Amino acid sequence: MKYEIIYLPLVYEDIKETNGFHNSRVKGLGKEFVTSLKQEFNKILKNPLLFEIKYKNTRIAFIKRFPFGVHFEIQENTNCIVVKGVYHTSRNSEIWYER
Repeated sequence: MKYEIIYLPLVYEDIKETNGFHNSRVKGLGKEFVTSLKQEFNKILKNPLLFEIKYKNTRIAFIKRFPFGVHFEIQENTNCIVVKGVYHTSRNSEIWYER
């Protein structure tokens, strides 16, 4: 089944904030983060059922090399994957429920 991926507006803020943080630590690290994130988005798009449900209907795909997870939901009726956020694994899980 072919899916379309949709990003909630706050996802762009998550990525921008994390990219800036990494670049402030090491030049070019933000770019590496974004590249890893894009690879994870492609994996999700190819096979979203590969990732288990962690809470409610939300699945998490963990990014290689970086301690971040892509939180997403599959909407079977519309063949859409809705990305809810990109969070550091040590962040408070209450943030996820607010979105």
